[in-house]
Order: sequence, then C-alpha cells, then structure tokens
Amino acid sequence: MKNAVVISTRSNINLSKEVVKNLDKPLCNVNIYNFADSEIAVEIKENIRKCEVFIIAGTTVSSNVNSDIMELMLLIDAVTRSSPEKITVIFPYFYYARQDRRIGRSPISGKVLADMLSNTGIDSVVCIDLHSLQTQGFFSNNVVCEHASALVTMMHHIKFNCYDCIVSADTGGVARARYFASLLELPLVIIDKRRNGPGESEVMNVIGDVVSKKCCIVDDMIDGGGTVCNAAFVLMNEGADSVDVVAVHGLFSGDSLIRIADAPINKVYVSDSIQFEDDNETTVTDKIRVVPISKLIAETIRRSCNGESLKALVK
Repeated sequence: MKNAVVISTRSNINLSKEVVKNLDKPLCNVNIYNFADSEIAVEIKENIRKCEVFIIAGTTVSSNVNSDIMELMLLIDAVTRSSPEKITVIFPYFYYARQDRRIGRSPISGKVLADMLSNTGIDSVVCIDLHSLQTQGFFSNNVVCEHASALVTMMHHIKFNCYDCIVSADTGGVARARYFASLLELPLVIIDKRRNGPGESEVMNVIGDVVSKKCCIVDDMIDGGGTVCNAAFVLMNEGADSVDVVAVHGLFSGDSLIRIADAPINKVYVSDSIQFEDDNETTVTDKIRVVPISKLIAETIRRSCNGESLKALVK
C-alpha cells in the first residue's frame, strides 16, 4: 500500500473520502474545475510517478452521467501522462451498464464505453455489481475487468430482519437473487412476467409460496422503480405479510420515489454506490435506507495492491 494513490472524480466524492479513511491514506490532490464554457480542466497536483493509482469513478442521482464520463477520461489522461506504475479504475456503478446488447439498429453502448476506456492506457477495471457479467468481455485483452459484489455487505446489514424468502422481481435477476438467498439460507421465489400477445397487458405469476411470508425483493438497481413496485403489489395480492427491497444501485430517476412511497413496500435498502442527494428526496419518502460500501471498496484496493484474490470478498 506504500505506493498506492487514490484519486476521485468530483461526483460522489463523499464515498471516496470514506474509502481513503478506511485505508488510512489521503486522497490525491487533484484540481478539477469547469471553464466558463463548461469544458472541464484537470490537473494532478502531486508526484505520482511509479505509483499504483486507483481512480474512483463516482456518480450521483442528479449528475450528468456523460459529463462524469468526460471528466473521468480527462482524469485518466492526466494520470497516464504522469508516468504511474499501474492504473485501476473502480466503478461503484458502471455507466451504461444496461445497454449491453443490440436491439434493432441501436448501439451496444456499454461496449462503446468499454472500448473508450480500453484505449486510455489503463490496466484494469473493477466494477461493483454489474447489471450483466457479459460486460466484462467488452474490454480489450490489455484491460482486465474484475467484478465485486456489495450483496454480502448488504446481507450483513439486513440479516436480522428475519425474512422468510428472497424474491427475484423477474426471471432475468434469478441468479442474483439465488445467490443472495444462499447467503441467508432462505428459499427463492420468482416473479415471472410475460405477455400472451402484442398489445396485451403483462401477466405476473408468482413461482413459490409467499402466503404470510416476510419477503425481500433483490435486484441490482432501482431506476424508475416500476419493477420492484409492481412486484410488491403482486406479492401482497398473493398473501405476503410484508415486502422489503434490497438493490445495490439506487438511481431513483423521474417519479420513482413517489412511486415507492405509494407502493406496499416497508423499506428500500440501497448502497451509496450512487450518491443519494437527500436534501429534497427524503421529504418524498422515508423508506430509503443507505448502506455504506466504502469498506468493500477499500478492501478491494488493499487486496489489489497486495496481489490477493478479490473472490474472497463475495464469500
């Protein structure tokens, strides 16, 4: 850890400060500011030659993700030109993660971002709870993409809530929910969504017993909130006693917080991978609980510096 340097983008700087506090190290002195025309300027204010550099690429629920990406690219270039030994970018939340396949004539935006990063001179990337693990294959051979999960951290935070079952809100998240259920040694319930034909309303079938059960829905993220809210209504209609939600990334776009406030959900647990700006959001609903993951990221950095396996973090 002697030659390790931690640098942060401006978005979600609070998470980065907590990470370095756990590492007992200061954040590298970097000057990042905007010109009058909104162009971004970056300057490294310390000597990082021959250092192992970790860049934490943060975002918030209100920041412009494309501006965050541009700032990250300029920061990487500034670091690359400072002759470090190695550069690792840590994504608490990987931008464009859901755009991981081609639909019609659309781009594979996650692949485009991975290609951009692969040509910046970085050596490796660590992503917290990717939407799909196939994103790891988007990076070129010269960049190693590793995956770490905050679900263990979140499990320790909620394990005393005494749930009766873990619920996957759709079939696409079954592997994630099954993993979380195995951590808590609880049965798995699946909500199967399907349409019988074009233009017909969606039918949601519950696979498993939820009658008089305390249910916990597990997903990788909450964006508009429709998936988890609809799932909560279905579970309560099937006789569930209560419903909580665990999701690693809380994007909370649009009217999601109002939708959550009106849904039969007791609590929503999200990590601080995306900064939750609670100045006005908490006036909408008091159901949100934020679980810190700074210790997970700090341990990821420590293990990477010491050449230890990151797999142990998910056990």
